[in-house]
Amino acid sequence: NESYINYYKSLLVLQNEKDRLMHDIKYQYMNVIQMLDEKRYEECRKYLFQVTEVLEKQGYTQYSGNTYIDFILNHTEHNAMQNGIDFIIDTDYIGKTTAFEQQDINIIFGNLLDNAVEAVMELEERDRWIEVKIAKVHQMIFITINNKSKGKAILRNGKFLTSKTDNSHMHGIGLKNVESAVLKYNGVFEVDMTDNIFTAKVTLFL
Repeated sequence: NESYINYYKSLLVLQNEKDRLMHDIKYQYMNVIQMLDEKRYEECRKYLFQVTEVLEKQGYTQYSGNTYIDFILNHTEHNAMQNGIDFIIDTDYIGKTTAFEQQDINIIFGNLLDNAVEAVMELEERDRWIEVKIAKVHQMIFITINNKSKGKAILRNGKFLTSKTDNSHMHGIGLKNVESAVLKYNGVFEVDMTDNIFTAKVTLFL
């Protein structure tokens, strides 16, 4: 949880830097034009590289409009890219909400996505994919995370009990923590394994 919070703070600093740069973009253009007019080409080249580095650094994307959710999605996406994982995100606009505490968002998304990454890393690179769907319908948020899995999970009444993977105990604890966080908001948490596709579903009420 602490590592997620630290990452979140670093992204806020980066986003503020980007916002400041975009706000002053017309002045940046004027500066470039002046350097070109004065034939200060090398200085202009270095300046443009500096601007580009700020805009592209870490590639933060606003997916849902909710800062807590988006920074975990970006964190996982960055990790996925480094490990040859196809990370698919399909989300409605959630926006700011005071309905959930940051630590609970970290627990729910963090555990589910970390488990998904660990599961697909046991597969051949061509089979490594994770799909995240977030839908907002009225005052409800539906979260679905799918990933292919090598292990064979044992489920009972929609709850994960064990698997053949070595770290199944830790996965079980993580999913119990997810369930506790979801129940804190009177939500619903379900998991399923069909044809080696592991699916986690969360319903939260705003």
